[in-house]
Amino acid sequence: MAVHKWKTGALVGTAPGATSRIFVAEFRPDSDTEFVTAGIKHMRFWTVAGNVLVNKRGVVGRDRKMTTMLAVAFGEAGVTFSAAMSGDIWVWRENMLERIIGASDGAHVGAVSTMYTYLGQKGTQIITGGKDGLVKVWDAAMARHKDYSVKGRNVRSVCRGSGGRLLIGSESSEIFEILVGGKNGGGGGSGAGVTGSGIVKGSANGSVKGGSVRGGGSVRGSAGVGSSLTRLISGHEEGELWGLATHPQEARFASAGDDGLVALWDVASNKRIGKCPEKFPTGARYVFACVSACVCVAGV
Repeated sequence: MAVHKWKTGALVGTAPGATSRIFVAEFRPDSDTEFVTAGIKHMRFWTVAGNVLVNKRGVVGRDRKMTTMLAVAFGEAGVTFSAAMSGDIWVWRENMLERIIGASDGAHVGAVSTMYTYLGQKGTQIITGGKDGLVKVWDAAMARHKDYSVKGRNVRSVCRGSGGRLLIGSESSEIFEILVGGKNGGGGGSGAGVTGSGIVKGSANGSVKGGSVRGGGSVRGSAGVGSSLTRLISGHEEGELWGLATHPQEARFASAGDDGLVALWDVASNKRIGKCPEKFPTGARYVFACVSACVCVAGV
């Protein structure tokens, strides 16, 4: 581990981090000297003391074993939340495990890829997103939550801003914005999330529970709160981009890549306006467009 002053780049201190991969390192939003790291069977709580980094291992007790953690968020009075590969949310007080929130308590089914701490004027909220395609907005005690479904998508990162705006980014390079309701919807706030970029993740098939993401629409949370949803950005899902061709007469272009996706884009709006209904299983290498708006593709 290494800690730097971000304004000057000066090194504050270093220390051995872990013997396996660390997936996340987050400062507490109310402290410049306390941070948490999480990773493969790893949970440590750190303090910056001058130029020395001191850490305590997460203590789970004799009846449990440490599991892989993918994300962290923060509550009040030294409380930390960590997201397990299994979908459970682990609640820590200082470095001691206090309780585990499982699927029967409202947690995710499958890996939780992202957590975000929202410090609003009317209270703290913890936002989680997972492989199950759900975004959950929890109260500060992680006792109650509202669910927002981005159907078919693997949620990888989440962020909430002022005015009830919730950003969601997907594994397939899509970014959505949801305007959520609720008593904590208004007011400014600051967050300490996994990405720090304010993104929450969606899916690849363009469908959302309660409405279509293609032209905006409506998504409904489990608490019955209507929420408008807009897809801000689309893209290819993974791998390299190999094919790129402009339309001979119109301000459009087509793209193709390793993910097998062939997409049609509008130059003026910088948005994807169409895609082939089926992916090329071995990837797409070449693409060109003709006057009649047909698109020709060559695979691997």
